[in-house]
Amino acid sequence: MSLFIIFMILFGYVSDDFEFTVIIDHNTFRVPGVFLGFEIGDYFNPVVRDENGAIRSFLSTDCLMDYFLADHEGDSIVLLIEDADLYVHHLGDTVRIERVIGISIDGLTYAHWRDSLDAAGELDLLQYFYSPYNCQYNQE
Repeated sequence: MSLFIIFMILFGYVSDDFEFTVIIDHNTFRVPGVFLGFEIGDYFNPVVRDENGAIRSFLSTDCLMDYFLADHEGDSIVLLIEDADLYVHHLGDTVRIERVIGISIDGLTYAHWRDSLDAAGELDLLQYFYSPYNCQYNQE
């Protein structure tokens, strides 16, 4: 490997092909409901039944967040959703997406859960590059 590539990796100049860059943040809102599982395709999309009984799904861009959700299938949750225009590098275009940026379950937030794993030194032990396929949403 050339010294130039090593330098680029060490200083973060190599970008992820699946990175999302927020262009315009239109709105951030909360969606309380019951987590039903994931729609599984190109991405894992969390599916919830909201307070009005409607089935809704959102984009998840954090695979560790998917693990957090998978442990709470059937539980009441509150999703923090960002409605934004995002530039998707692998598409080469900007798209309007509602994506999950936060989760709260009975007072426990995703950020707190992740930070507690990190503080305990367990974050590196969790191999979260595999997605929780056992939590697939099956339409009723």
